[in-house]
Order: sequence, then structure tokens, then C-alpha cells
Amino acid sequence: MTTPSTTKTMARLEARISPEIKFLLQKAADLEGLTLTDFAIASLQKAAIATIQKHQTLKLSLDVQGWGGVSQKRPFLIS
Repeated sequence: MTTPSTTKTMARLEARISPEIKFLLQKAADLEGLTLTDFAIASLQKAAIATIQKHQTLKLSLDVQGWGGVSQKRPFLIS
């Protein structure tokens, strides 16, 4: 019997995709020896980490160059 303290909290994610994309993802999952769900989660996690790292690197680069405090919503005025 599981108790509330030992049960992991899980979130659900659903996506509607074309049959062609599902076939492509399933083929890749099969080649990796993973279920479609495990392959999708691993791929999404890798993509999310890469995206966050890329944006953090860009922000750090702008901060180092002194551009970190510049609003990205206002265009530069050159006179």
C-alpha cells in the first residue's frame, strides 16, 4: 500500500501530432530501445536544458559586455 508521503507527484503532458510525426518519433524510440513516452520525455528534457543554457549564456555575455541593463523592448536610437 502506498501512502501519500511515498507517492511521487506527477504532471501530465499531452500533445496532438500528425501520424507522420508519431511514426518518426516511434521509429527513433525503437532504435534507442525506449518507449515512445520515455523517448519523448528524454528528448524534450534535452531540448529544454539546451534552450535554457543557450539563453543563460547569451544573457551572461550581454551582462559582461555591459548590455545587460538595456531594455530589449525599446529600439536603439542612433544619432
